[in-house]
Amino acid sequence: MNKAKKRILCILVFLIITANAYSAYEVWYGGAFVGNRNFLSSDSQQYYKPMLENIGATGEMKHVRRIGLNLEMVVFPSPNLRIGPYIAAEFLFPVGYSATSGDGGYLSRNFDRRSTLKLGLSYYKIFTRFGFFTDIGMNLSINRIATTNEKNHKGPVEYITFGEYGYFADAGILAKTDNSYFKLGCTFAQELNYSTFVFDIALFATFGFIID
Repeated sequence: MNKAKKRILCILVFLIITANAYSAYEVWYGGAFVGNRNFLSSDSQQYYKPMLENIGATGEMKHVRRIGLNLEMVVFPSPNLRIGPYIAAEFLFPVGYSATSGDGGYLSRNFDRRSTLKLGLSYYKIFTRFGFFTDIGMNLSINRIATTNEKNHKGPVEYITFGEYGYFADAGILAKTDNSYFKLGCTFAQELNYSTFVFDIALFATFGFIID
C-alpha cells in the first residue's frame, strides 16, 4: 500500500471515529415558564426604594415576585450517562412585592427586569420515559429598575442598574419522548455579593427538543 492510500485510509478512519463520537452526543434545547420570589435583606433593599416610591408604599421591601422565561441548552456527551454542561439565559419581570407596609401587585411601565446568565453542570436520569434531573452552577444577573413608573409618562426615564452573582441548584421530575422532553422543578439560588443572606426560590415548567 503506497503512502497516498495510507493517508486516505487514515483520513477515512478518522472521519468514521469522529462521526461516531459526534453521533453519540445529545443536545437538549428548551424554554421554561418561571415564577420567582426574591427574598431581600438590608444590603439589597436599597436598590428597590424607587419601586416602593412608584407605588406609594412605605417601609422596606421584603421580597419581589417575578415571572418570565428561561432558555436552556444542555449537552450530554453520552446518552448512556447523561452528565454534561448546562447554559441558560433567564429574563424575569416584576409582578408583585411584599413590604413592611403590606403586599401588592406591581405593573412595570418601563420594562423593569432581571437578566441572568447561568452556567453549570446537569445530571439527568431516565427510567424508560420518566425520571429526574438536577442542575448546579453559577449565575450572573443584571437588574434594572425604573425610578419613574407613571402612566403615560413621556419624559426621559432613569434607571437603577446593579449586578448580582451567586450559585443556583435545581431539581425536579422529567418526562422524555423520542425527540422532546418536559421538566417540572424548583430552583434555589443565593446571591453572594451581599454580606447578608439574599436568596431566590422559583418554580418552573420546561418544554424542549432533543437533537442527537
